[in-house]
Amino acid sequence: MTMRKEAEIQAAFERSAVLFMVFVFAISLLALTGWLFNKPILASLRPDYIPMAPSSALILLGLSTTWFLNRIFPIRRGIRILVQAGLVGMLVIVLILSLRSLTGVGSDLEQWLYPTPALFGQILTARMSPLTALGFFLVIPAFLLLTGHQSGKRTRSASAALSLAVFTLSSLNMLGYLYGAPLLYGGTLIPMAVTTALSFWFLSLASLLTAGPTCWPVRMYVGPSLKARFIRAFIPSSILIVLVQGLFSTAVPWIVNPGMKVAVAVFVAMMIVLLIISLIAKNLSAEMERGKKAEEALQASEAELRALFTSMHDVVLVIDRDGVYRKIAPTNPELLVKPPEELLGKTLRDVFLPEQAVNFFNAIKKVLDTKQTARIEYDLIIGDRTVWFETSISPLTEDSTLWVAHDITQRKRAEEALRENEARLDLTLQLAGMGVWHMDINKNKRYFDDQTCRLLGINSATFTGAAEEFIGVVHPDDQETIKVELARTIEQDVLYEPEYRVVWADGSVHYITSRARLSRDDKGAPIKVNGILWDITERKQVEEELVKLREAMDDSNEAIFMTDCEGVITFVNPGFTHLYGYTADEVVGKTTPRILKSGRMKPDDYATLWQTLLNKQVIRGELINKTKDGRLLNIEGSANPILNQQEEIIGFLAIQRDITEHKRAEKVQETIYRITQAAITSNGIEVLYQSIQTILGELITTENFYIALYDPVNELISFPYYVDQYDEAPTAPTKIQGLTGYVLRTGHPLLATREILDQLVGQGEVEAVGTVGVDWIGAPLKVEGRMIGVMAVQSYTEGIHFDQEDLNLLEFVSTQVAQAIERKRMEEEIRSLSLTDELTGLYNRRGFTLLAEQELKLAQRLKRSELLLFGDLDNLKMINDTWGHTQGDQALMEVGTILKETLRGTDIAARFGGDEFVVLAMDVSMESADILINHIQSALERSNQQGSRPFQLSISIGIATYDPEAPCTVSELIAQADGLMYAQKQAMKGKK
Repeated sequence: MTMRKEAEIQAAFERSAVLFMVFVFAISLLALTGWLFNKPILASLRPDYIPMAPSSALILLGLSTTWFLNRIFPIRRGIRILVQAGLVGMLVIVLILSLRSLTGVGSDLEQWLYPTPALFGQILTARMSPLTALGFFLVIPAFLLLTGHQSGKRTRSASAALSLAVFTLSSLNMLGYLYGAPLLYGGTLIPMAVTTALSFWFLSLASLLTAGPTCWPVRMYVGPSLKARFIRAFIPSSILIVLVQGLFSTAVPWIVNPGMKVAVAVFVAMMIVLLIISLIAKNLSAEMERGKKAEEALQASEAELRALFTSMHDVVLVIDRDGVYRKIAPTNPELLVKPPEELLGKTLRDVFLPEQAVNFFNAIKKVLDTKQTARIEYDLIIGDRTVWFETSISPLTEDSTLWVAHDITQRKRAEEALRENEARLDLTLQLAGMGVWHMDINKNKRYFDDQTCRLLGINSATFTGAAEEFIGVVHPDDQETIKVELARTIEQDVLYEPEYRVVWADGSVHYITSRARLSRDDKGAPIKVNGILWDITERKQVEEELVKLREAMDDSNEAIFMTDCEGVITFVNPGFTHLYGYTADEVVGKTTPRILKSGRMKPDDYATLWQTLLNKQVIRGELINKTKDGRLLNIEGSANPILNQQEEIIGFLAIQRDITEHKRAEKVQETIYRITQAAITSNGIEVLYQSIQTILGELITTENFYIALYDPVNELISFPYYVDQYDEAPTAPTKIQGLTGYVLRTGHPLLATREILDQLVGQGEVEAVGTVGVDWIGAPLKVEGRMIGVMAVQSYTEGIHFDQEDLNLLEFVSTQVAQAIERKRMEEEIRSLSLTDELTGLYNRRGFTLLAEQELKLAQRLKRSELLLFGDLDNLKMINDTWGHTQGDQALMEVGTILKETLRGTDIAARFGGDEFVVLAMDVSMESADILINHIQSALERSNQQGSRPFQLSISIGIATYDPEAPCTVSELIAQADGLMYAQKQAMKGKK
């Protein structure tokens, strides 16, 4: 029977079992419903039949439910345990009911279920029959045997046997009902209800089907054998005959004569038997004809197989799981350790040494367990010679294996001879520093000699020849090259000659070169690649140093050039030509000062540099050179004398780097810093405007420069600072117009050449105002996204132009300028509002808060740290109470004076209220906090030593730092510092 056919039978069994269980569930549920609604007819089907007991209905319902649970969740351990516990519980209940029925001992559980049952003749209904209990004693264990996680064949057969007994019991009861003589009717014992018998009949069939087609007695009914066919034919016919006879005896009222009933029943039975026999005879005739043809085909196949075996040189054996020789094919008896007749029936242990027999048994077990073919190699002593075998072991049946042993003695001898030759060649190549290797293409396996393994950094004792092992030691960057070159050699039959790197276990990198040729078999198919390899690390290191030097010079962004002893250029790299704009042909043969001289350096400077080189010293520094197009470059470089082995100067090597942008960036940063300082130190906003023009003029031409401020309420522009060589400054605010107005409207910087201005005027975007210059650049002044004005520069000279870089610079500093203007305007506003403390001359709380908030916003934008010091004058109340408020005020003024003298002009100090002082130190990190506090405390100490007052001054200080990466408010900083100051004051009290 094929596996597909077996699967189809198993699936049919499972579907039928589910159907039968559904019948059981429905019948028991119907019976239980009848008892619940006092309609026992649902539990008996006919009023003259005793109904199914409620206890029987409940247990049948439980059995069908547990069966479905076990089927739906076959691998859930928790469900399986629940099912088994339920079955055991039902078995215990049946046992209790049986003991109560037979002995009267124990609780009457059925009385609880149905207290007042009706009588059926002399018998109480609603009670379980002894026959029903017997059925449960058989079927529940049958189910238990099937609930194991992996029920074995014997277990399933035992379950099927119990199920067959239940089937017989239920069939007897059903036949009794069919023939009108049910078992136990008319006596004192409770008979089995017809619904119960029917349920048991379906239940036993479901259990038999669940056990499976391979278990006794089910396997007697299924399968293609003649015996199974007869059973499948006669059992249904027998059942049909019995049913016909039963129907004629009880269900044919129109035949009154009993003899006539028997005669009709016998006649119908004979006709059925004749029909079945004719069908069986027809099928048997066809089967015998097919069997005859199959036997003839088998005989022909066996003849062909014998001829094939006779021509084979391999040994073919069938050996079972226990190692017993079952069959020996007549192939090549010379390769058997004993004649076939002496081996058949013997085990491997009887023939071979224990160690070899164990190896064979292990191979058999592995093949049968995995159902996969295995190959082994071994040698046997046959007669006076040693024979090597390569044997394929395949699964034949569940308990037997097929062995095909091939004689590989000649191959082994050839391999041994080859190993000897390889050993001699290894010695020769080892002396030459070379290794030998070859690759089996079909197996994708490499064979390396010891020298090859040593050169590759591979452990020869553990190397298996796998491609992954070899590729694993190759440098990752060279692995693809190896694969491509090998594929090219195999596909195109070209010389294999890659150079690659290997990485040893100690991390060292070695260069390898290899030479190999492709070998083919008799049919021309590629089978092997044979080659040698050797180490070229030293050569590659020299080559790489030269290549690196050349590549470094070519790839370097720095200008590198060499001269002879007279300063004549002999070599320039691409970096030089890119930096200065000359081609190599234009500069080679020229002296460097003549082509690079900018006119910004004194002749004596060149003479000093030249003399330093002639003294064989290295020079480093900065200079200003000129490009081919006349641009001036800030250069940072070095020059070295080149010496020969005699320490004589043979030339000079110079490396130069353009630092113009770096210098410009430094200048820009310095400009921003100076503008910030000007905002802090300048005396008035007019002075600030002048400082901005002067500072900015060091980067770009600011001869014509103005700052326009925007009034958003009235939408007017004022020009508080206006310097122009042709136009006068507007005396009163004007409407938004011209290029200034365009920048205000768009919010973007603008570079306006004459062409761009004409285009904007033509488009109606701007109107011409004042004298038209050569170039105009302007940038918006913004504070926190709010437009406050425009800063602009204009050129009237044809030779002076602005470019995008100038516009970017103006835009970059515009933010700082806007902040500076806003700060200065804020300071003036503060001063106008008198936000200072009258007693100390420091800022008061409001003034400090306004300035500090503005400063923290600026610090966040510029990514700089700030320190906030919160101090409390110790014992001020005691001074006021003891020496009077005049002395208290004097103490406060003295602290204010000390703060103003100690702190920088850029720091913001304030009397925050009462005896509290606060300081915001700008652009200071926590590392400088101790220095700042020491300055204040030292000044207090000097004041205490010099003063004639009757008390000592001391101040407790808490410090908080402002981190621009985690910004916070002024109030939050003050709260942090106040907390730390309070902790310090408490600590001082504790010491006292």
